[in-house]
Amino acid sequence: IGISGVGIGGQIAVLITNLIVGLATGGTILIAQYSGAKLFDEQKKTIGTLFALYGIIAVVLTAVLLPLVPAILGLLQTPPESYAIARDYLYICVAGTIFIFGYNAVSAVLRGMGNSKAPMVFVGIAASANVVLDILFVGPVGMGAAGAALATVLSQALSLALSVVYLVKKG
Repeated sequence: IGISGVGIGGQIAVLITNLIVGLATGGTILIAQYSGAKLFDEQKKTIGTLFALYGIIAVVLTAVLLPLVPAILGLLQTPPESYAIARDYLYICVAGTIFIFGYNAVSAVLRGMGNSKAPMVFVGIAASANVVLDILFVGPVGMGAAGAALATVLSQALSLALSVVYLVKKG
């Protein structure tokens, strides 16, 4: 039942993530073009716009999706025995949308400026933290699927925090 709940809730989380990654690609391209053309004022404006736009979209998307979780699960014809698990999983994932947007915005900036290594390191850190937290929250803490969702959101938050610190230090 837990795997079914994660599978159902995970479909929506993956859809949101893919939307964000697609938007980030556009930001990366613009930043790289301005960098290559040495139009640094335009690049700064683009970065500021990217962060503002991502922040607004993340807040609006979260505010819209949270109350729609039951309807979304209904549209997906979630089986009654998996419904509560899928609902809890999806609520936690949707609540963490801001971290996915934030990390992808910072990564877009870094990649656009020619640094693809740092975003990969931050993803590796997040993935490692996710594994450790999954084991902790699902096992000893006993949170089940909700623990897996919380582990993912906290790992994304860690990745965002580290990438922001890195970006600020690099100027």
